[in-house]
Amino acid sequence: MLDDAAFRLLRARQRDGFALAREFYGDPAIFERERQRIFARQWLFAGHVSLIPEPGDYFLHRIGGESVIVCRDNDGAVRAFFNVCRHRGSRICLEASGTVASFVCPYHAWAYGLDGALNAARQMPDDFERADYGLYKCHVGVAEGLIFLNLDEDPSVDFAAIGAEVAAVTRPHRFDSARVAARRNYPVEANWKLVIENFNECYHCPSAHPEYRQVNAYVRAVGDGRPEQVRVFEEMDAAWRQRTEAMGHRVDCAVLPPELPDQFHLAYRQVIQTGFDSLTEDGRPAAPLMGELSAFDGGETVVHVGPFFSLSAANDYACLISFEPQDVSTTNMTLTWLVDREAREGEDLDTERMCWMWDVTTRQDQVLIENNQRGLESIRYSPGPYSVLESFTRQFVDWYLRQMR
Repeated sequence: MLDDAAFRLLRARQRDGFALAREFYGDPAIFERERQRIFARQWLFAGHVSLIPEPGDYFLHRIGGESVIVCRDNDGAVRAFFNVCRHRGSRICLEASGTVASFVCPYHAWAYGLDGALNAARQMPDDFERADYGLYKCHVGVAEGLIFLNLDEDPSVDFAAIGAEVAAVTRPHRFDSARVAARRNYPVEANWKLVIENFNECYHCPSAHPEYRQVNAYVRAVGDGRPEQVRVFEEMDAAWRQRTEAMGHRVDCAVLPPELPDQFHLAYRQVIQTGFDSLTEDGRPAAPLMGELSAFDGGETVVHVGPFFSLSAANDYACLISFEPQDVSTTNMTLTWLVDREAREGEDLDTERMCWMWDVTTRQDQVLIENNQRGLESIRYSPGPYSVLESFTRQFVDWYLRQMR
């Protein structure tokens, strides 16, 4: 395992414009450093408010060895607590989700209210103060029904600005009044950085994701990259913007700051494909229009909040994509599909058609990423240079190395 001096040497040897060295993808000491310097400091997507509609409803969010209880308290507010008993550290909630009147530790039965306060602890000394032993709180931010957590005691980035930007772009979809139509987990036996590096580039899309390429016109620009293909997409996107603006729909975007701040975020809209109303195999909608939308405009809304969360929203559904490092060699991808709360399966909602593109693409990525992990464990692995089509992956790696300094 690397000590600090060895890590600094490894960092100093990193070549600009090249992939990371093997140690970054498999050393437990580096993963521990990432837990402290990255996972604990980012605003992390945890779930949608519809998962906890009533007081006492909760679900667990797991990342980097931490387990966090996300719940609805008696006043209807969303709260989050570290899933750690203040007695001797046992996990309190063992089921992934449920409904409770209070949180009772299964070890010695210390009981906590939905506000995290310690309500009962048997046979404690006379000078024991229950008020001093409430559950450790986790910072919570909610934007348009999307729940974000920050594990730091004093977050360096205020969620308000991020939440306002997310709301400005996604408000017509009314995610806050949507419901979860499907939620699927895709475990990957690979380091989390490989998962995010893969997601941030489409250099592999033409050969590895034929279904995704079929639906998404922008792959011409960021996956093919030849001038004539870039021009075709730009002309298609320009025509869409003119048509969509005339409908009164938003087409502008929030630009990623060039210096890539600690908690970067980005939001934009783009055309799907000529003749496509939705991100489905044939371009036909799989669900009714979301929220306040009154007509299909053939566009996709995209939002990124830090490296661990992205969303893609057509006019009829949204797919929320969360990357959750579990340990140095295991990462979970959780995909959540939102639809209008009035949509009904078998009537105006076809869940399988809705899930098709992201499901088939994510399963393909599982294989690609795990093969990548196996390959870089070879004694003959050495970092190669990035393609010009991997600029976002390169930016992510630069951001990562700054966080790890």
